[in-house]
Amino acid sequence: MKEGKPPTPFTPSRGLKIVDFVCRKMQKQMKHDVSLGGSWFKLFQRYDRDSSGAMDFGEMEYVLRKEVKIRKTEVSDEELHILWGTFDADGSGTVSIKEFAGFMRRYQR
Repeated sequence: MKEGKPPTPFTPSRGLKIVDFVCRKMQKQMKHDVSLGGSWFKLFQRYDRDSSGAMDFGEMEYVLRKEVKIRKTEVSDEELHILWGTFDADGSGTVSIKEFAGFMRRYQR
């Protein structure tokens, strides 16, 4: 077993830092990709990989890890699940464009 730094315990302030970190990374992606034109709707469409009109946890995880390039050392898998609960406001297991846009507007800087 590899020895290393123990994981940072999850606290409400850590949760807010994760939300802020992830939102800043997604906003940066949106600003730098001219094809998105600053549109949360277009960003959501990119994240909705199966074009179902809703994003599930697997789609969010893929996008955050592969496209937004958030490493597990920055945000753990457990923290991604907690973040997912923030995105999925109604607890349905999927995130609609309305939930996504509401989340991003709420945490936009």
